[in-house]
Amino acid sequence: IDIQARYGMPVTAGGDGKVIFAGRDPGYGGLVVIDHGADVDTFYGHLSTLYVREGQNIRRGQPLGAVGASGRATGVHLHYEVRVHGTPVDPHRYLN
Repeated sequence: IDIQARYGMPVTAGGDGKVIFAGRDPGYGGLVVIDHGADVDTFYGHLSTLYVREGQNIRRGQPLGAVGASGRATGVHLHYEVRVHGTPVDPHRYLN
């Protein structure tokens, strides 16, 4: 899902896990992917700045980066995606 937010607003981790990707992607732009175990991964895309690195252990609420419009984005927003066993699922049930 795409979540409208102000440019530069901090993006925080939805749960504990390990960063398995932190870098640039042609589509997602600045991207952080967290492995939460049980084959559940979360994607945080279109970030303007990344605060974490691959291999880093993350705690829920920890800042990951800042909202931006990088990659293939039509405006400033956060792309939030949840994948279970590699398949995208409705992320709303993971949001608080």
